[in-house]
Amino acid sequence: MNTNKFSIFYKSGGGDAIRIVDKYWQIITSIFDKMSEKEYSNEIDQFHIEMRVDGEYLKFGDTTGCNSLKLFKKKRLITNSISFGEDVYCEEELLSDFLKINLLLAFEQMLDRLDKAKVGIERRQLLLDLTSLIDKNL
Repeated sequence: MNTNKFSIFYKSGGGDAIRIVDKYWQIITSIFDKMSEKEYSNEIDQFHIEMRVDGEYLKFGDTTGCNSLKLFKKKRLITNSISFGEDVYCEEELLSDFLKINLLLAFEQMLDRLDKAKVGIERRQLLLDLTSLIDKNL
């Protein structure tokens, strides 16, 4: 059986206050490693999230939340980004809730896009697995 690859890339604006995000990036990486053990689509190889976090030295200026959904059908890749700043990561409970909600939203948006493009995907199972792992780990 083939598996899909789930990955997350983390772009940080730097500074000491942002270090709390590192902990959550590691947790999400672990969740994605577990998700990568299964196959949810034989038409898409990789599901990728880019986390863009404004920091002390660099502000990306993105809208807070999920904001850059892209499907590269020929490359068998779908991506989305989650952006936020100090207003989110300044309080750990807020950060945790924000990431739980936006990870699920990012994947729902990706799955909607795949449905629209008529790409075969085990939507229900992917969301069940992702929700379960988020609930256990985040």
